[in-house]
Amino acid sequence: MPSLTRDQLRAQFALEKVNGVRDVVERRLLDAGSDEKRQRKAKKYREEYLSYANSLSANIVMNG
Repeated sequence: MPSLTRDQLRAQFALEKVNGVRDVVERRLLDAGSDEKRQRKAKKYREEYLSYANSLSANIVMNG
């Protein structure tokens, strides 16, 4: 197996963290069950996180 570059290692680390947050949010949604207030809160968190995650690469390019 070829060794990974530093950039690949950084990308791998970042992807693991993003997937970890996704898993936590999905677990919260499942745990909320039929509790509507908790479901709304978890969905709002997921939407905000998704927005930040989608704009992250552009922010990195703009701000270095």
